Amino acid sequence: IPRILKNTLRAENSLATVVSQHSKKAKALRIMEAFDAPMAAGRLWVHESVRDTPFMAEMREWKPEKARCRDDGLDAVAGALSQSPLRIEQLYGKNARYGWARGHKPHNAKSDFLV
Repeated sequence: IPRILKNTLRAENSLATVVSQHSKKAKALRIMEAFDAPMAAGRLWVHESVRDTPFMAEMREWKPEKARCRDDGLDAVAGALSQSPLRIEQLYGKNARYGWARGHKPHNAKSDFLV
């Protein structure tokens, strides 16, 4: 899949990058490690449209000790979470002089998210 995506982005002259990452860790361990900190910190948010998808059922029904259960969605999200920085608001809050991405000004995007 990463190779297909890379080829597609290249054909479209996109500036996006795909980083292929292979892991030898057990899938259940990868999922638990990726979700643990954001969930414990109350920093895991999803768009309301996700509520009506199979992902929510997968998340509710997943048991790490169960060998054959649906977890592909959780694994994909865990991969994204593990590549995303967990931002600490005490250091980079709304009134901070510099954000986590130094040199960039805040941008308010239009969305229908209710946060």
